[in-house]
This record gives sequence, structure tokens and C-alpha cells, in this order.
Amino acid sequence: MLNGILAINKNEPELASRVILKLSDFLRYLLYDNNHNQVYLSAEVRFITDFLELEKMRRDNFTYEIRYDLSQPGGVKIPPHVLLTLVENAVKHSSDSVRPSCVELNLQLNGNRITVFCKNSVASETSKITTGGLGLVNMHRRLQLLFADKFELFVNKEVNFYTVNLSIPI
Repeated sequence: MLNGILAINKNEPELASRVILKLSDFLRYLLYDNNHNQVYLSAEVRFITDFLELEKMRRDNFTYEIRYDLSQPGGVKIPPHVLLTLVENAVKHSSDSVRPSCVELNLQLNGNRITVFCKNSVASETSKITTGGLGLVNMHRRLQLLFADKFELFVNKEVNFYTVNLSIPI
């Protein structure tokens, strides 16, 4: 991200300033705002929005959409960064230098559960990342530690998209 800011600073200083402010908010949340066992879902959504906005500033032809009904009852808390791994994975595997890429996130409260649907485009063969592959595995392990058998995680790879459905108790 810092290299990206350096690259755009000369030609687009206003954009570089906006990226620095977003990065500052992002790092503040990582360092200070989530040092608890639970964080507000609304704070986590803002954090993910900042993360995706930074990615949008950094990449050409990248779009994202987050659907989350802010009229839902307030005070819903979840463990910090439960959603971040999901979104980071989606961003990583959607990165494409050839064609447009996207990430969609839909969050719904259903009684005493939160359901998360994440969909991302799949990078073209020339842009695919061949390293890694531990994001969702580690997420599954963390969910087991946090929720035992009270969560559901389904991953589906289609031709042009990955989809992940997650349901956790609140």
C-alpha cells in the first residue's frame, strides 16, 4: 500500500492524501479499536469498507458492494476480524490485471445468527496467484475455536466466481 501511495503521490497528490487517511483509519482499527473479545458489527463493517476502498484506490477495474441493513438492531457484537479473513481472501483471489474484478458482501441478521455471503470474481489464468491457500483453512480453525460446532461455512468455486456462506451465532 505504501509503495502504491508513493507511486501516485507525484501525479495525483489529492488521491495519495485520501489513501493515507484511509490507511490511517485502517491501521488505527487494527492496532487499537479491536483489542477486545467482541467488537460491534457496524465497526467491523466500517473497517472492511475502508479496506475495500483502499483496494479500489490501488487497483484498476475493481468494484465492491457491501449490503448490510443499518436499520437492524444496534449493539450486535462479533469477534474481531471474523469477516476480515473472508474479505482478504476474496480480494486476493479476485486480483486480475487483465479483466475487471469484484467483491460482494451481504450481511443479514437472522434471529440470533448473522449470515454472511461473500462472492468474488476469479482471476484470469494469467493473473492467478499460485501461492498461499491457508486463509480459509485458518479461518475454519478459528471459527472452531470460537464457536465449536455452532457455525456453518460453505465454500463453492464456480467458473467465474468463488462464493462463501458463513453463519455464526451472535
